[in-house]
Amino acid sequence: MIKKYILASSFILLASGCVGSTATNNNGGQIGKKPSPPQANERCLVAQPKDVHLWINAMPMPGTSNRSPLRATFTVTAPTPGYQFALKVNRVMESLPEQVVLDLLVTRPSGMVAQVVTDTKVNVKLDDFPGSEGSSVQVNCGGKSFFKVNSVMAIH
Repeated sequence: MIKKYILASSFILLASGCVGSTATNNNGGQIGKKPSPPQANERCLVAQPKDVHLWINAMPMPGTSNRSPLRATFTVTAPTPGYQFALKVNRVMESLPEQVVLDLLVTRPSGMVAQVVTDTKVNVKLDDFPGSEGSSVQVNCGGKSFFKVNSVMAIH
């Protein structure tokens, strides 16, 4: 008799863990949801940036503006898989070369995800990058400095 109740409650718990209402892409991220801007006094949701590479795609392409896109790849430690990332221009300090401060926008995964600390590879693009080759770029997360690249290279 007790086995029957244990079996039934186990089945209910197992089935409730499989329910999800959002569509996800191949990386486990939600389709169509854009990262939201950081809130005041919000802490960064990811940590330990490593293998940071930033470059400007200076190859002219038809239908693009005068500014070149910035590409950034790096790895962060996230509390769960499925986080989404974007970059937003915070400010530009005019000098030669420019000093650009960017905000890393981090969006938590929605729905049920495995609770396991994960090294997550980030690959983001910032269209209309306000800097140029040789610009220094500081990336903030949660209102604090996350990493800095002293000189951005251009790929032609």
